[in-house]
Amino acid sequence: MLSPMRAAFVLAALTLVLAAGCAAPGSTPASSAAASSTSLSATAVPANEVQAIADGHHGERFDPSERTVAVGATLTFRVVGSTPHTVDFGDSNTANVDGLSASHSGNLNDGQTFAVTFTKAGTYPFHCQYHIPGMTGTITATAQ
Repeated sequence: MLSPMRAAFVLAALTLVLAAGCAAPGSTPASSAAASSTSLSATAVPANEVQAIADGHHGERFDPSERTVAVGATLTFRVVGSTPHTVDFGDSNTANVDGLSASHSGNLNDGQTFAVTFTKAGTYPFHCQYHIPGMTGTITATAQ
């Protein structure tokens, strides 16, 4: 049988372990959040931006993977993290996709951006040539 002091210590330790394990899915404990103030996509993505992310926890992805913009809007794709990405509309044989100011970003590294202006209404699927089939998305451009 445990002494009262030892039982209190075991109970306190179990309480801490259970509290740490009961965090909401996807949440970050406060100590980890403070330590990683540069965490990937830690804040909301601006309305005129899509982020290309590879963070080891969720794999490679575009965030958000779907976005609706008005015709004439410019959307910026930004790479977040050390893994290089591309942003490609159409396939590698398509020089330019009708309705876009640019169709292929080329290689992008951490912090680099690629801007696309949507000149016609339509649905525009895109992907990262390095991370197909998982890293894909769709932009829908609507008439104003």
